Amino acid sequence: ATIALSQSTTQSAHTLALSLVSLSYLMLYLPFGDKGTNIAISKAGYESSLTFFTREKFPEAYAELMINLGIAVEEDTLADSVQKWEDAIAYYQTASEIFTREVDPEKWAFIQDNLGNAYRNRQQGEIEINLQQAITFYQDALQIFHPERYPRQWGCVQHNLGHAYLNLSTLNIKESREDNEQFLEAAINCYEKALQTLKKDIYPDLWALTQASLGSAYSHRLLGNPYHNYEKAQGCFENALLVYTPQTYPFYYQRVKDGEQKLQKLIQLRSE
Repeated sequence: ATIALSQSTTQSAHTLALSLVSLSYLMLYLPFGDKGTNIAISKAGYESSLTFFTREKFPEAYAELMINLGIAVEEDTLADSVQKWEDAIAYYQTASEIFTREVDPEKWAFIQDNLGNAYRNRQQGEIEINLQQAITFYQDALQIFHPERYPRQWGCVQHNLGHAYLNLSTLNIKESREDNEQFLEAAINCYEKALQTLKKDIYPDLWALTQASLGSAYSHRLLGNPYHNYEKAQGCFENALLVYTPQTYPFYYQRVKDGEQKLQKLIQLRSE
């Protein structure tokens, strides 16, 4: 495809490049077939289309491709688990140089959320620094994604922000209990905010995901009555299972069931 693009006339090359982008998008989100193969095809298509959609001639199309490549790298199950997050960060940062807050605030906010996710999952560097950086990116995204105008995006970023705080709460839990209490409370607050817009009847899968996350946060909550927290956690897990069934979402169903088992162990330990 890269050779064909370089040898084609301008009009035919443009048509071929657009076709490659469309095919790559379809392969990235194809729900069947081998995921690794699908993503490899998607990445190759996006990379080939960059032969035509250069930063100099088509900056916005180039930036869109950077975003799509970042997503493809994140989803690539065959990619190196360390390097892929570095690659994703580089793609998103390049896109943010073109889609600035002034030029396209909505695209900029979307990129900030993606950067937050990449830093939250980053394997290189200090974990705490990465998580703090992720929090900054999420908070930047929330400056644009307001709940009234962007209910889905606002709820998703709140959920992701909650994850970053929840992950922070697991660091050095014995050495800094007060900090971890604050992080857990921040996580719970974010998840509960997310549920204000991620309603079950509108976004059932996102509602269930947030309920499961909230259940995990309440399971480990340090403030308040432990048994009240455990009761809240169990209620959240049960809510999630209203959507996550073995037939519809087997992976997420099992994750919630695992969360319930861990919760029962915590209750037993507390009772002993």
